[in-house]
Amino acid sequence: LIVVNALLSYLVDARYLRGNPLSLIRRRNRALTPETVEAISQERFLDRETWEYLKGFIAALPQETPREIEHYERLRFLFHFLYLLAPRVSELASHPMNSFREFRGHWWWFVLGKGQKRGKVPVNDEMLDALIPYRRFLKLADLPAENDTSPVLRSLKGKRGISANMIYRLVKSTVAQAADKLE
Repeated sequence: LIVVNALLSYLVDARYLRGNPLSLIRRRNRALTPETVEAISQERFLDRETWEYLKGFIAALPQETPREIEHYERLRFLFHFLYLLAPRVSELASHPMNSFREFRGHWWWFVLGKGQKRGKVPVNDEMLDALIPYRRFLKLADLPAENDTSPVLRSLKGKRGISANMIYRLVKSTVAQAADKLE
């Protein structure tokens, strides 16, 4: 499993595959028993239909006042970031814009994760299509430069970043509102 996982990870990095199915296995040193397979199948994710609904819900948010526009732009970028790059909330709250970098002709999100482990996550076209308008809204260049240490997500009051707790509350309230509307 370790060797196959490494090979699949290479294919993802080389952009031959979109994702590595073995990366869902949290503990590679345990045998795949029916219990661990069941635990793997209970991972939380949004299927494509739910993701499309959530994007539509966010797109339909009011955008009449400057505050509503700021809220919409931040939420749209936040949900794309969470869905497409799957970071931990703490990673999203703590990383600067220059963690998005071009490497060998492709864009990547360079992340310092749990346990101070470094990683790079491929940034697909849909994520770039969310990043560029967000940066334009913030009156920044389309793509971040190496010296852009501004926070990835900003508060509505200024140029400071937002906390992991605030990200959690934004996601929870938005999903609850979308669910209420769906019912």
